[in-house]
Amino acid sequence: MASMVQITKADGSRAVFKKSKIVGTCLRSGLSKDVAVKIADEVARGVYEGMRTREILKKTLTLIDKHESKQHKYKYNLKQAIAELDPEHSQFERFVTHLFRELGYKTRWNVIVQGEVIEHQIDSLLEKDGRKLLIECKHHINPHRLTGLGTVLTTWAVLDDIRKGPNPYNNIWLVNNTKFSNHAKKYSAAKKMKLIGWNFPKGGSLPELIEKTQAYPANIISMSAKERKLIMANNILLVKELASCRPDSLSKKTGLKKSRAEELVEKAKSLLRA
Repeated sequence: MASMVQITKADGSRAVFKKSKIVGTCLRSGLSKDVAVKIADEVARGVYEGMRTREILKKTLTLIDKHESKQHKYKYNLKQAIAELDPEHSQFERFVTHLFRELGYKTRWNVIVQGEVIEHQIDSLLEKDGRKLLIECKHHINPHRLTGLGTVLTTWAVLDDIRKGPNPYNNIWLVNNTKFSNHAKKYSAAKKMKLIGWNFPKGGSLPELIEKTQAYPANIISMSAKERKLIMANNILLVKELASCRPDSLSKKTGLKKSRAEELVEKAKSLLRA
């Protein structure tokens, strides 16, 4: 029986295969108990003496993928995952900075820039092809809330003061995770100020830029709030950054169990392959 088979762990030690661990992995992925048990049974039938735990995990994740549509492979969709980024730790602003880095910009996060009248705390500075840009972010926990004209006016005032200061920048872009009001779009168009939001502008919206670079937020993968906090506290904001981690290193940095770190890394790699 598979339950009596000795398998090989990552460190080379041996342990008895436990089907309950497969069930736990499936449940953490958001599957029902019935489906989790079915997957565990199928995995157990293929387990052999000395099989490595990494192989077992890969087989488990492959079976999980078959029970989830590509569009809903993970517990959270993209819009909800971004909405749930923690404002207390500026996770959206940091995520946007990492996104633009993937788009080929030199980035600096959370910088004080002197204007003509006052100093301004800017979410991100971008440089590319000789252009210097300011990025201001507006994050809504409610993904259905509009970003209105008031936010655009405030952002434009920041640029106006900085342009008259000692370190002028070419322009300022406002990035948010929801839609913009019609007045916000009209005013920004007149001022030639770029807005980047949900499904706006066409061809360069926030979700399109994310898809283009595969710069998905790390928490699009199903994980607990505690796990998300530990991972992002270590400046791992993107799925691709999580996928590049070594499980043992991730475990040491975050305090997660090595088996859980391995699961998360494999899930990240699986999403990027999809």
